[in-house]
Amino acid sequence: MYKKLDDDTLNTVLETGIDEFAANGLDRANINVIAKKSGVSVGVIYKYYGDKDNFFLACVRHSLKLLEQVLRDTFSDETDVMTCIRLMESAKRSGETSINIDSHMFAFFFDNLLMMLQFSYSCDYYRERMKIFCGEDVLDNDEKVAEEFIRFIGAALGYRQ
Repeated sequence: MYKKLDDDTLNTVLETGIDEFAANGLDRANINVIAKKSGVSVGVIYKYYGDKDNFFLACVRHSLKLLEQVLRDTFSDETDVMTCIRLMESAKRSGETSINIDSHMFAFFFDNLLMMLQFSYSCDYYRERMKIFCGEDVLDNDEKVAEEFIRFIGAALGYRQ
């Protein structure tokens, strides 16, 4: 008889699985490594998910659930996207930006950047990527990250201050 895992432990197992699959791919990912890192036995993973392929699919479903939540939090309604598009149109008309880009495409690309930034704070794999590129202490200074993100967007758009 095995002990039923609580939601926090199940999330840990899935997040660890996501990290392992992302780093090594489906074929080279190791269930033993995932079990050890998440503090459960290999048998428990197989008891819950049946086999490696089903566990991988559970990790994918978990990732999609996280993505859906991020999207829901980011765009609670259509006005956020429309505001972004209107701001870009206004900046082009006023000459504040020299970039000639379709405002709808801009909104899509900008949204993608924001999503990746959110993933960099909410997912172990992307947090580690952020540390590799920006330094181990990057997550200790949210204000600097925000300021540099705004500077990046401004520079990319040719914003004239």
